[in-house]
Amino acid sequence: MVSKVLAIIFGAIGGGFLLITLFFVISTNMFISQASVAEGTVISAAPPDTGRRSAAQIRFNDANGQVVQFTTNVNSNPPEFQLGQKVRIYYNLADPQSSARADSFLSLWFLSGLFGLFALIFGGIGLGSFTIWLLNRKSRAKT
Repeated sequence: MVSKVLAIIFGAIGGGFLLITLFFVISTNMFISQASVAEGTVISAAPPDTGRRSAAQIRFNDANGQVVQFTTNVNSNPPEFQLGQKVRIYYNLADPQSSARADSFLSLWFLSGLFGLFALIFGGIGLGSFTIWLLNRKSRAKT
């Protein structure tokens, strides 16, 4: 009985996380497919040996020639980017300042990966519980 309840609860939670993962994957893919691309330069990043989490500041020129500067949406230690590093930037032409995202795993795919991991963990527990419940049910039917 407990395995069946666990299977339902953890399976539902895993399914919910899977839906969230799909949402992030689809929205990121749509953003990339519709975005303009530019090359940016990291103008501020914490030195790698400081032990501090930091977000990089990146500057790029949009398609209209305007200089745009933004801060990446991920703080990391070690830093994701080095000072002076060239980085591909995806951005929306209508609002380059707030839509700009660096082409990196952390900036684009972190949330998809995180929720995907949760989906695997919870879905795996749900599937394992369901399997145990099913095997116990079959063994009781044989006796």
